[in-house]
Amino acid sequence: MFRLTAGPWGYSSTNCINWEGLRQATLAPPFTPTVKGPLDTGNFDCFPDDHEDPPPDEESGWDLEF
Repeated sequence: MFRLTAGPWGYSSTNCINWEGLRQATLAPPFTPTVKGPLDTGNFDCFPDDHEDPPPDEESGWDLEF
């Protein structure tokens, strides 16, 4: 943790962090998402379906002329 406090901002930018709680994994998370089940993706952005063809297989021979 010394490397974090030895940066250009020094100790003043890291003295508010509970390092012992971080080390012991006892800190509460800053955000806890609401999840309805193991397959719930409601906390993620929607993306359009990918309609591109998959890349060629290594054994397809597309690169034989190189």
